[in-house]
Amino acid sequence: MADRNQTLGDIIRGYRQRLYGFIRGRTASDADAEDILQEVWYQLSRLVDL
Repeated sequence: MADRNQTLGDIIRGYRQRLYGFIRGRTASDADAEDILQEVWYQLSRLVDL
């Protein structure tokens, strides 16, 4: 479990800025982009948990 959390943390750190920029370019506000980004990470964590 610790390895999974570490790997997920690495993915988030590696892609956060780039993915946020992509999402922000398609949303009306920073808050909307943050909400969507949080949902992306949540869904990713659920997939990794399979």
